[in-house]
Amino acid sequence: MEIIKEQYQTICKSSDSQGKFEFRIQNDCSQIQLETSIRDDRSDSVYADVNRIELEQMAKAILSVLGASNVFEKASKWDVLDDKISKFYENEDGEVENDGDLTDIGELAASAFGYL
Repeated sequence: MEIIKEQYQTICKSSDSQGKFEFRIQNDCSQIQLETSIRDDRSDSVYADVNRIELEQMAKAILSVLGASNVFEKASKWDVLDDKISKFYENEDGEVENDGDLTDIGELAASAFGYL
């Protein structure tokens, strides 16, 4: 395979004691190229070319993963709100940690959603 570097723009490049990695995108945005090499007796570089359809599939997969992390972040916020609201009600020992009414709970929830 012939690599014509003028057709590609390097997006990121990294290396460590194990080898190197370079990510390039073709100037017309139709293809990406990954180059990796591992430092050993076979120090040849390995190239992987990806076309536009594969790029779209990769983008969807990445967005899905990023969306999943958003779900976990939102779930954590709900857990914090649940913990705060539960303190207005009796626990297993019949004690109430936070004295208040539905107005206080409503204000707490509104604050959690950024309305206050």
